[in-house]
Amino acid sequence: MTVYRYPLTFTIYMGKSQTALSPIGSFSARDESSRSTEWYYDLKEKGKRLEPNTTYYWQVEVKVSHGTDEKPLETTVKSPIWSFKTGYDVRP
Repeated sequence: MTVYRYPLTFTIYMGKSQTALSPIGSFSARDESSRSTEWYYDLKEKGKRLEPNTTYYWQVEVKVSHGTDEKPLETTVKSPIWSFKTGYDVRP
């Protein structure tokens, strides 16, 4: 029997509405041994600017893969939805 080492995937969702969040990036951590953890980062919308004077909502989702080869399991946990507001555009 093989036991997985609990790989984690963190997905960040963001949008202008609490009900229309889209994934904007993900981080994965996989502990292949007790000595090292590898981190991977992928931001899908690099360079995209936020609009001035706009409220944005964001949420983090964590997936944990665990179990055995015979019975793989996955647990998903979502954070609360948080918000922030950008400032006014002061460029001339």
